Amino acid sequence: MNCGFKITASAGEDSILSLHGTPVMGSSRVYAYLGTKLTWEGRIDAIRHVRTFVTNGPLIRFAVDGQLPGGEVHLPAGGGSVELSGQLNSIVPVDRMEVYFNGAVIETIPLSSGGKEGDFRKRVAVTRSGWFTFRAISNESHRPVEDLCGRRNQSCLRVLRRPADTLP
Repeated sequence: MNCGFKITASAGEDSILSLHGTPVMGSSRVYAYLGTKLTWEGRIDAIRHVRTFVTNGPLIRFAVDGQLPGGEVHLPAGGGSVELSGQLNSIVPVDRMEVYFNGAVIETIPLSSGGKEGDFRKRVAVTRSGWFTFRAISNESHRPVEDLCGRRNQSCLRVLRRPADTLP
């Protein structure tokens, strides 16, 4: 992503390479934002245009200036600010939500309601081009999500200061 490529989040497992080291098949899933109509063509279009997120538990929604994953926000050459917003719903507890900019955590959001739901809205300054990622994460597994790495997911958006800008 630091090279400016849009990378579609995807998931899936069709083999067990190590019976004890492989999570349950189907435990990681990819969701695609299709809009108002459920069609195969819409799903393929969403994957091509990077409107996806991967999860092994919580459902998330993330936007930068109203743009969903795969979108781009263009700012003036001098930079500006963007509004970040996110939501989380989960059947099992999650410890926190994190917002990344160019791979570094810029915001950690603790969760209330037993860690099963949360939302945030925040305006942040952007002085250089880059990408945002939103993630929900837990430090331990909880039934029925049997994953020793905990639950995590992410969605990415790019912010460019000018049309010809390249990412760091």
